[in-house]
Amino acid sequence: MSAMHMTSVLKVKYSCLGNMIHMGGGSSIVNSGHFRLKLSGRISIISRSSGVRGRTHHLSSSASASSASSSASSSSSSYQSQSQNQTSSQSARFPKRSLVFLGTPDVSAKLLSRLFEESRRTNLFEIKAVVTQPPRRKGRGKKVQPSPVAAIAEELGFQNVDLTDESNADADENKPVILATPSAKDGALLAFLEKMQPDICVTAAYGNFLPQRFLDIPKAGTLNVHPSLLPRFRGAAPVQRALETQENDTGVVVAYTVLKMDAGPVLASHTIDASPGAVDGATDACVGDMQAPELLEYLFERGADLLVEELKNDNVWSGEARETRATAQDDAAACAAPMIDKEESWLDPARNSAEETHAKVRAFAGWPGTKVLMSFVGDADDPSSATMDGAVEVKVLATRLLNSSEVTAPPPGVMAWQTSCKAWYLGCHGGGAVEVVTLQLPAKKPVDGKAFRNGFQNQKAVLFFGGTAES
Repeated sequence: MSAMHMTSVLKVKYSCLGNMIHMGGGSSIVNSGHFRLKLSGRISIISRSSGVRGRTHHLSSSASASSASSSASSSSSSYQSQSQNQTSSQSARFPKRSLVFLGTPDVSAKLLSRLFEESRRTNLFEIKAVVTQPPRRKGRGKKVQPSPVAAIAEELGFQNVDLTDESNADADENKPVILATPSAKDGALLAFLEKMQPDICVTAAYGNFLPQRFLDIPKAGTLNVHPSLLPRFRGAAPVQRALETQENDTGVVVAYTVLKMDAGPVLASHTIDASPGAVDGATDACVGDMQAPELLEYLFERGADLLVEELKNDNVWSGEARETRATAQDDAAACAAPMIDKEESWLDPARNSAEETHAKVRAFAGWPGTKVLMSFVGDADDPSSATMDGAVEVKVLATRLLNSSEVTAPPPGVMAWQTSCKAWYLGCHGGGAVEVVTLQLPAKKPVDGKAFRNGFQNQKAVLFFGGTAES
């Protein structure tokens, strides 16, 4: 640089989210917190953020060749100080959006982790609180344990707040909180959230009714991740009921919560074919081979994808999306998904087809499972000679639907060993059959068909349903 007096204009346009530097006239800049400036042209620092109006300041700096370095240093120091003040001012004027998460089981905990990671990655919002069920006694030792959501939240640095302690003197105001309460109608919970005034609430398998007072709190509403294609299967067991009834076109939605259960407008959805052997084209996952627990987890993962994408939209945070993009449900097409009763776990292959039997095993896997009463007779014996004397309750943990051409099916309600393919085939109503893949005797570990055969050589099983003989 020649020893001449030069004047340069810095044109600075800033926002609270980030800067992009454009140069004119071949100038250069090192954006590392301290700038080394070659003042030979115009420099524009332009916000990359959208939706935040920037301001433009003009700064003049003069330097001779002999003092160019010190002038640049002075300009850098001045800019850094001003930038810090501007960021502080912008943070006050544009506070980070706040979110409250409600959930309880493992699938909810995984979704919470995903949301937390996204909040740190994008810096678009922060999770201010987690609402979940209180600790309960679990396991063989009946030890008091927090819900899976509370356990994950603790790992992420959330602090437990006792809603019965109005002072909460030990609470750190800068840390997000865990609010464990058995009911969303809890007055202390509602008062706490009303004071917090979150922008959005998100629910995922929370398991509690939300009163109108709660729904009135979040400025942009409450979003629910629900694992069915609403309005189909509203209620507590949507995945299980969809599989049980063989309604194979299913999926997951993000919907707004209203006072009526699972009846709010749908903001986003992901559809899958859950029929046996089907693949989700979006992920290449073999969803048709999944039983209910695995499919539930898969759908919540896809629901997390939908939710994360929606939270990037300003119109979701403003509440506009509810009016302009969400689709109202057709109540006439709705069906319920009531909680499963343990007594529903009995299989009845003599009265149900192979498709119905396989669907029920998939649907009720995990809890409560599916079971039969088995009485064993010799391979050559007439199945009608079997009696309930000595019948054993056996859990059927997994089955495979067979093509009618694969094998000659045993009589309905009879499970026979197929020597040619070394598998147990269970005859079903209508002449079809399923392969019984995994079974479990009382007080024993689950075993595959071959291991089960070792205990019942040269025998076949006759099944009884719920304490009465199959007919």
